[in-house]
Amino acid sequence: MDTTLHLTAPPSTRVSSKKRYRMIIEAAAPLFAQNGFFGTTTKEIANAASVSEALLYHHFRSKAALYRAVQVTVCANLEKTV
Repeated sequence: MDTTLHLTAPPSTRVSSKKRYRMIIEAAAPLFAQNGFFGTTTKEIANAASVSEALLYHHFRSKAALYRAVQVTVCANLEKTV
């Protein structure tokens, strides 16, 4: 009887920084659209993106910087469809 223990690593669940950045923007866009800048908290955005607020601030130095990134992304996506 073979008693050798075979261990395999689980598949990696780590998300790239670039993808996480996009996930935050994608989560923030509808919140800003629905609630406005002042009606949306960074905690709500972080929860919607399934990240911590600390990670959100790792990618964006402020809520205003995130808002600007959302605006740029939405406008760029609109240009692609026109």
